[in-house]
Amino acid sequence: SFEIHPDSSVVLIDWFSSGRYRNGEHWAFDKLSTRTSLQWLGETTPFLQDSIKMDLRNMRPEEEDPLGVSQFHAFASLLLYGKQAESVQKRCQTLQDVLVAKHTRIRERDDNDGINGNDDFENLGLAGRVCMGMSKVPLENNSMENNKDAYVVRLAATTNEDIYRIFHHCLHPLNDLFGLEFYKERIRAKASEIPSVRKD
Repeated sequence: SFEIHPDSSVVLIDWFSSGRYRNGEHWAFDKLSTRTSLQWLGETTPFLQDSIKMDLRNMRPEEEDPLGVSQFHAFASLLLYGKQAESVQKRCQTLQDVLVAKHTRIRERDDNDGINGNDDFENLGLAGRVCMGMSKVPLENNSMENNKDAYVVRLAATTNEDIYRIFHHCLHPLNDLFGLEFYKERIRAKASEIPSVRKD
């Protein structure tokens, strides 16, 4: 739970994975629930609550997995609010469009801000399937006339390495502000790979 000033900016990540996939670890929980709340400074009621609930009790074995959870090993949410997060939001929107374009027809955007078609997207070096969606959350009682929305980005990926690469790209506009490149130390090759499971 976070209490923020209306003129501030928020870039918040909630991320969980199935474990050390290379060591044979996989989803083994029955239920998972996580919630993030944002409220204005001095207020008691949240203006935004982001919740995730997963119930795997009825999704085993893998052939009885109607939501396709078994093919993804990492899930993440990215909450964006404020002026400093606008450029991150634009990069997320463009990347979402590029990912969706592989499976459907969408109109092209002019404000792609750093990704120009599938060629540049391929340079991210993703190994597996990645699903990405972004939702706008209109906010009321916001003192900022030019910024009344928050955004929630959802990611589901075959491997944690791919989410590292996506966040490294999408958070790039914040590098100068923080004096570092986010997740750069976790990217050690030109492309990620889906690890093979060890069999002892």
